[in-house]
Amino acid sequence: MAAALLRFVYDASPAEAERHCGVGELLEVCGSIINGFAVPLKEEHRAFMARVLLPLHRTRVGCTRTTAQLAYCVLQFVHKDPGLAGAAFRDILRHWRATNCQKEVLLIDELEEIVEILDQHHFDKPRVPVCSRIARCVSSFSFTVLCSLPHFHHGF
Repeated sequence: MAAALLRFVYDASPAEAERHCGVGELLEVCGSIINGFAVPLKEEHRAFMARVLLPLHRTRVGCTRTTAQLAYCVLQFVHKDPGLAGAAFRDILRHWRATNCQKEVLLIDELEEIVEILDQHHFDKPRVPVCSRIARCVSSFSFTVLCSLPHFHHGF
C-alpha cells in the first residue's frame, strides 16, 4: 500500500495523476486501519505518516479528489498522537501553493480540522507559522479562499 502511494507522489505522470489510480480508495482503507491503531503509536506507524502520507500534500494534479481522504488519515494520526500535529502543520505549510485556489481552500480546511482537535499547549509552537499563512490568505485575490477563512477563526 505504501509503495503504491509513494509511486503516486514521485513517479506518476500527469495523465496517471489526473486519473489518480485508486489513491482515494487506498487512503480510505488507510484511514480505517489508522483508526484501529493502538495508543501509543508504534514508531513504524509514525514513520508511515511522515514518509508516505505527508508527502501526498505535494501532489499538484488530482489533489482535489484525494484531499478529503488524506485529511482524514492525517487527522486520525493527530487524534491518536497530538505530538504529530507539528509535522503535519510543517508539511502542509511547506507544500502550500497560493496559485492553486482549490488546493488552498482544501489546505485551510485541513488546518482548521487539526486545530479543532488539538489542546492549546499542542498548538503553541506551530501557532505563529499557521497564523502567518492564514494572514497571507487574507490578502488573496481569490473569493473562494477569502470565504473559507471565517470558518478557520473558530478554531482559535
